[in-house]
This record gives sequence, structure tokens and C-alpha cells, in this order.
Amino acid sequence: MSLPEKLASLRKQKGLTQQNLAETLNVSRQAVSRWEVGAAVPTTDNLRVLSELYSVSVDYLLSDNATESLKSAKVQIILCSLLLCKMVLVFWTATVTIPPKMAVSFTKFAVQLCPMN
Repeated sequence: MSLPEKLASLRKQKGLTQQNLAETLNVSRQAVSRWEVGAAVPTTDNLRVLSELYSVSVDYLLSDNATESLKSAKVQIILCSLLLCKMVLVFWTATVTIPPKMAVSFTKFAVQLCPMN
């Protein structure tokens, strides 16, 4: 979602008109309208006030790919967790001789701890 789309959507979610928002920010209604159609961009100070008013970060307002960044971060966490599990399993099996029955139990535990799907 682009900045203009976010600004219009968040304003409507708050139940504000363009005029209400303009009065809050001490700007003209036309300025708010231009922000929401992409003809202009709010000043840094206005972006800060908007982020506080809407309880979102300035980064969220300015980033078109905030959702993608979040997904990417989650994938990184999962990959790191899987790598850590693999390292623990390799280290543990290299330092401990275990009977076959225990090996099967540990493998089941490791699969539950670090699912591959």
C-alpha cells in the first residue's frame, strides 16, 4: 500500500474527515487531499504527528513494502532456528554415543522442536 492510500485509509479508520484532520494538523483541507491523492507529501513534522495520531510508525507510513520486510524477517528467524537445531543435533550426536532406541526418540524430539514445514 502506498503512502497516499495509507493516509486515506488510516484517516477513515479514525473516523476523521479531511477537514477534521486539517484542523488537527493546522493545514488546509486541500493539503490533506493532495497527500491522499499523491500530489504532495506531508512534511516531516506532519508525518511524525500523523504517525502518533494513527498509532503507526513513520517507517510504516513511508514504506511500501512493510509487509514484505516483516515476512522476510520471519523467514530469517525460522532459518536461523533450523540452523541452530541442526548444529545442536550434529554436536550432540558427535559427542555422545547413543543406543538406536534413544537415537529414534531424539530424532522425533528434534523434528518436533524444529519442524521442516
